[in-house]
Amino acid sequence: MPMIGRIRDMALTSDSALRPRVDRLLLLCSLGAAACSNVGGIDATKVATVSNEDAYATLGGIWSGARAAITSPREPRTPTFTLPISFTRNCPAGGQSSYQGTLTGTDTAGTGSATVALTAVLTNCAFDDRTRVTTVSATGVSIAGTIAISSDMYGAINLRLIATSVMVNGRDCTGGINMSLQGSSPLAQPTASGTVCGRSGVVPLP
Repeated sequence: MPMIGRIRDMALTSDSALRPRVDRLLLLCSLGAAACSNVGGIDATKVATVSNEDAYATLGGIWSGARAAITSPREPRTPTFTLPISFTRNCPAGGQSSYQGTLTGTDTAGTGSATVALTAVLTNCAFDDRTRVTTVSATGVSIAGTIAISSDMYGAINLRLIATSVMVNGRDCTGGINMSLQGSSPLAQPTASGTVCGRSGVVPLP
C-alpha cells in the first residue's frame, strides 16, 4: 500500500499559506471563554494562564509532530500489520519533539483501518509565527484513535490528543490538553474540539 509520505515541518507560520493571519486570529477567539479584546487574540483576563495564540500554537505544534510521525512508517507488507513508530525531529524554532508508538491494523485490497497509539515528549519545542515564539515542554502526551484506509491511502481520522503535563513559555498549561481531532485524512486540515490550557472551543488546525 503506497502510504502517504512524510509531510514537511510546519511551524504554524504565516508562510504555511493555509489561511490569512487575520482569519486565524478570528478563530482563536473560539478557544476562550472571554472575548479576544487585545491585539493578536490574546485574552488579557485571568481566565487562563496561557494566551489564546499560545494555546493554539501549542495544540497545532503537537499535532504537526504527531501527523509527521503517523505518516512516517513504511507501508505494511501483510493484510494484518503492526508498524512501529519512532520519530524524533528538531522543532522549527529550537528544541526537540519525540513520538513513539505503533500503527496497527488491517488492509485488504486497499481497504481497512489502522489504530494509532502514540506517546510524545516535547522539550523546549519552539514555534515561531513571525510575531511571537511559543515554547512548549510536555510529557504525558498521548495520541490515540483510528484512521481509515481507502484506495490504498489513509482516509478519515478520529483521534484523541491528551497531554497531562504541559508548560508553555514557562507557564503551566492549566488542565492540560484534551482534544478530539477529526478530519478526512492525516494530511488534511483537522477540526479540533475540546479543552486546551483552560480554554474550550472548536478550531481548525493547520
